Amino acid sequence: MATATQQIILRDTTLREGVQIPGSRVADADKQRFVALLDELGVPEIEIGLPDGVTACADLSRFVHERGLRIKPTGLVPCYGTRWRQQVDLAADCGLTC
Repeated sequence: MATATQQIILRDTTLREGVQIPGSRVADADKQRFVALLDELGVPEIEIGLPDGVTACADLSRFVHERGLRIKPTGLVPCYGTRWRQQVDLAADCGLTC
């Protein structure tokens, strides 16, 4: 149970986890509507993808920033392997928090 000094943050991962289903495709307009609805509901963070999918992450991150949404777009950077630093840099370039 959370105490008065603890903060619980809801982070929605639907756009990262949900689109990993083989053959699935979510239109950009649908992603934008989904993010806007989560923002309306007061969800503070959304994990929009892995920075290696930089085009999709950049477009959705730009949408969040241009619309002035309060929701914070984040990305998942796996720290195993040799490309983790490049992925952190890509995420930063897209305006994502890791």
